[in-house]
Amino acid sequence: MATMEVHIYCPDCGSLDVIKFGKDRYGRQRFRCNDDHCERTIFVLEDNDWWRFEEVKKQIAVHLLSGNNIQQTAQNLGVHPELVSRMVK
Repeated sequence: MATMEVHIYCPDCGSLDVIKFGKDRYGRQRFRCNDDHCERTIFVLEDNDWWRFEEVKKQIAVHLLSGNNIQQTAQNLGVHPELVSRMVK
């Protein structure tokens, strides 16, 4: 199965100097911005935040246009099928 690499960046300052920082009480991955000038230190990516990443959009479109269905696309990219179906709508 092919997976894609997504670069996480801080939603406030845009820095790519971000590290994983545990999980919140709902089990979602938390991240910490290491930029010294950033006011935000810890953040959680919501489901909607993944749409900000152009790589995700492009890869989903490529898979769907090549004839894969939603389930196959999700499996190939390592994302949830609901994320793929939201793009189709």
